[in-house]
Amino acid sequence: MKKQIEIVLFWGSLWGIEEATLGHVLHLLPVNIGWLFWFPLAYLFMFLSYQKTHYITSILWTSVIAAAIKLIDLLLPIRIDKVINPTVSILLEGAAVFLLIKVMNSRTSAPKYFFVIPFASSLLYQLFYIIYISIVPLLFTAIPAAAGISAYLDYGLHGMVNGILLVVISACCVQVINRKGKGQQTVRPSMQFSVLLSVLSYLLPAIALFVQWKM
Repeated sequence: MKKQIEIVLFWGSLWGIEEATLGHVLHLLPVNIGWLFWFPLAYLFMFLSYQKTHYITSILWTSVIAAAIKLIDLLLPIRIDKVINPTVSILLEGAAVFLLIKVMNSRTSAPKYFFVIPFASSLLYQLFYIIYISIVPLLFTAIPAAAGISAYLDYGLHGMVNGILLVVISACCVQVINRKGKGQQTVRPSMQFSVLLSVLSYLLPAIALFVQWKM
């Protein structure tokens, strides 16, 4: 159990730091290119957490930790929707990947679905997010505004592009692993380092806020 907690804390914190820093910057850009990074990176963090713990629930807990860290951005002087929407998005990403792996692992021929999972989970996440922006108050749907069929078509396109991107990345990773052999040891973070990383992930946005106040 201790090993699983260490791994979930480690990858959840890294994901949270990425969302609170890189994700925050991407949301502020005038050009909407963040969608090319958010889900592929999220899938990477969740898959690594699952691969190292071998517990499907680690996917959900990793997303919960990342979402909690992302909420620290509420301390920054930005619109609330630029924090709430990404936070919900993180949880929906976790739910999508969790459900796909759960369903595929229940099948006897699960290995052949290895490349189906990233593509299908990308589409499922976009479906979850479309449902979310369709039912929440308009206050939280300002980025981007869910107005007209074109917005929903964009989400579908994002899901397909990210899915294809993840399939290509997964194929490359499989080739690298096969070349190196299965005897390679993966890095296992210690509990102390994982906790320290979690604490730092909360401190970084606070430090950024302090610097901004002083400027």
